[in-house]
Amino acid sequence: CSRLPVSARETLSRTQMIDEFVLLHLRQGQLNVEELKNKFSESVPQGLIKGLETAGYCEFRDGCLRLTRRGFTVSDEIAGRILAAHSISV
Repeated sequence: CSRLPVSARETLSRTQMIDEFVLLHLRQGQLNVEELKNKFSESVPQGLIKGLETAGYCEFRDGCLRLTRRGFTVSDEIAGRILAAHSISV
C-alpha cells in the first residue's frame, strides 16, 4: 500500500468546524439542522427558518433546511445569518 506523505495538518477550532459545516452543507443545497444540533449543540432559530421560507429561500422538512433555486444564489448570506444568530463568525 503506497501512501502519500502528509504535507500539512490543520487543527480547527470549534467555531471553525461549525463555520465549515454550515457553509459546506448550504453550498451543497441543504443543511441538516438536526445533525448540526447533534454534532455541535447548535440550533437554528425557528424564526430565522420561517423568515427564510417566507422569503422563498428555503423549504424546511424532516429536520433539513433545503435551499430553493433562489436561496442557492445567496447561500453564503444565509450561512452568515445562521452563524450570526449564535454570534459565530464566518
